[in-house]
Amino acid sequence: MTRMRRWCGALLGSMLSAATCAQNHGPTLADYNRTVWTASDGAPVHVVRMMQTSDGWLWLGTENGLYRFDGVRFHPFVATNGARLLGARIWALSAQPNGDL
Repeated sequence: MTRMRRWCGALLGSMLSAATCAQNHGPTLADYNRTVWTASDGAPVHVVRMMQTSDGWLWLGTENGLYRFDGVRFHPFVATNGARLLGARIWALSAQPNGDL
Protein backbone atom coordinates (compact mmCIF):
# COMPACT_ATOMS: atom_id res chain seq x y z
CA MET A 1 0.00 0.00 0.00
CA THR A 2 2.83 2.41 0.82
CA ARG A 3 4.47 1.87 -2.59
CA MET A 4 1.17 2.59 -4.28
CA ARG A 5 0.78 5.86 -2.35
CA ARG A 6 4.31 6.96 -3.28
CA TRP A 7 3.71 6.13 -6.92
CA CYS A 8 0.37 7.98 -6.92
CA GLY A 9 1.98 10.94 -5.14
CA ALA A 10 4.82 11.06 -7.68
CA LEU A 11 2.37 10.79 -10.57
CA LEU A 12 0.15 13.52 -9.14
CA GLY A 13 3.19 15.75 -8.52
CA SER A 14 4.34 15.28 -12.11
CA MET A 15 0.88 16.09 -13.42
CA LEU A 16 0.71 19.27 -11.34
CA SER A 17 4.15 20.35 -12.54
CA ALA A 18 3.17 19.74 -16.16
CA ALA A 19 -0.08 21.67 -15.67
CA THR A 20 1.81 24.56 -14.08
CA CYS A 21 4.30 24.66 -16.98
CA ALA A 22 1.49 24.50 -19.53
CA GLN A 23 -0.17 27.53 -17.95
CA ASN A 24 2.99 29.67 -18.07
CA HIS A 25 2.44 31.64 -21.29
CA GLY A 26 5.42 33.93 -20.81
CA PRO A 27 5.37 37.67 -20.14
CA THR A 28 2.19 39.67 -20.55
CA LEU A 29 1.79 43.30 -21.57
CA ALA A 30 1.74 44.23 -17.87
CA ASP A 31 5.34 42.94 -17.59
CA TYR A 32 6.66 45.62 -19.98
CA ASN A 33 7.17 49.35 -19.64
CA ARG A 34 5.24 51.18 -22.32
CA THR A 35 4.61 54.76 -23.39
CA VAL A 36 2.17 56.20 -25.89
CA TRP A 37 3.19 59.20 -27.97
CA THR A 38 0.65 61.39 -29.69
CA ALA A 39 0.83 64.42 -31.95
CA SER A 40 0.79 66.63 -28.85
CA ASP A 41 4.04 64.90 -27.79
CA GLY A 42 5.64 65.61 -31.17
CA ALA A 43 4.87 62.26 -32.79
CA PRO A 44 4.26 62.55 -36.53
CA VAL A 45 0.80 61.78 -37.84
CA HIS A 46 -0.12 59.61 -40.82
CA VAL A 47 2.77 57.16 -40.35
CA VAL A 48 2.89 54.89 -43.40
CA ARG A 49 6.10 52.88 -42.77
CA MET A 50 8.45 52.15 -39.88
CA MET A 51 11.92 50.67 -40.03
CA GLN A 52 14.73 50.24 -37.50
CA THR A 53 18.31 50.51 -38.68
CA SER A 54 21.15 48.47 -37.17
CA ASP A 55 22.36 51.54 -35.23
CA GLY A 56 19.09 51.49 -33.25
CA TRP A 57 17.25 54.44 -34.79
CA LEU A 58 13.58 53.99 -35.53
CA TRP A 59 12.61 55.70 -38.79
CA LEU A 60 9.06 56.74 -39.60
CA GLY A 61 7.92 57.41 -43.14
CA THR A 62 4.86 59.63 -43.23
CA GLU A 63 2.75 61.47 -45.76
CA ASN A 64 4.56 64.62 -44.61
CA GLY A 65 8.19 63.50 -44.51
CA LEU A 66 10.74 61.28 -42.81
CA TYR A 67 11.26 61.26 -39.04
CA ARG A 68 13.82 59.66 -36.76
CA PHE A 69 12.85 58.51 -33.25
CA ASP A 70 15.55 58.22 -30.59
CA GLY A 71 13.34 56.63 -27.94
CA VAL A 72 12.35 59.97 -26.42
CA ARG A 73 11.79 62.51 -29.20
CA PHE A 74 10.84 62.57 -32.87
CA HIS A 75 13.17 64.48 -35.19
CA PRO A 76 12.30 65.47 -38.78
CA PHE A 77 14.98 64.30 -41.20
CA VAL A 78 17.36 67.01 -42.35
CA ALA A 79 20.25 65.99 -44.60
CA THR A 80 23.60 67.23 -43.35
CA ASN A 81 24.92 67.99 -46.84
CA GLY A 82 21.98 70.20 -47.84
CA ALA A 83 20.39 67.50 -49.99
CA ARG A 84 16.61 67.25 -50.05
CA LEU A 85 14.15 64.42 -50.38
CA LEU A 86 12.47 64.13 -53.77
CA GLY A 87 9.06 64.49 -52.13
CA ALA A 88 7.35 64.75 -48.78
CA ARG A 89 5.45 61.45 -48.99
CA ILE A 90 7.48 58.47 -47.82
CA TRP A 91 5.89 55.22 -48.97
CA ALA A 92 8.76 52.74 -48.52
CA LEU A 93 11.80 52.35 -46.27
CA SER A 94 14.66 49.87 -46.49
CA ALA A 95 17.28 49.32 -43.78
CA GLN A 96 20.72 48.25 -45.05
CA PRO A 97 23.11 45.97 -43.12
CA ASN A 98 25.65 48.83 -42.73
CA GLY A 99 23.07 51.00 -40.89
CA ASP A 100 22.03 53.10 -43.90
CA LEU A 101 18.37 53.73 -44.58
